[in-house]
Amino acid sequence: MPVDNVDYATANSVTINEEGDYEINFSANVTSTNSATISLAVRENGTPVDSAMITNTFADGENRIYSGSVIRTLAVGDVIDMVITPIEAATGSVNNAALSVKKLD
Repeated sequence: MPVDNVDYATANSVTINEEGDYEINFSANVTSTNSATISLAVRENGTPVDSAMITNTFADGENRIYSGSVIRTLAVGDVIDMVITPIEAATGSVNNAALSVKKLD
């Protein structure tokens, strides 16, 4: 995807350089090797976006795909990132995580 009007100055995040409406798409393939509750959230300036937060409860060895899309109005300097947080002690792996931020015309 073309990169225009954003920066990747901070690892694993996108900084917005042009205000406007953006489509944010996110996904991750998560495997937990124990029973656990795990959340994935897209964050705007470090704060989770309510409509872009998914929580799943895993059984031992279970695999889940988190995915979603949200449209947000963003300002210059806003930082978008994605985090996976265990609600309780979890072990496992995250594979094929993706975050895309696309300005709408």
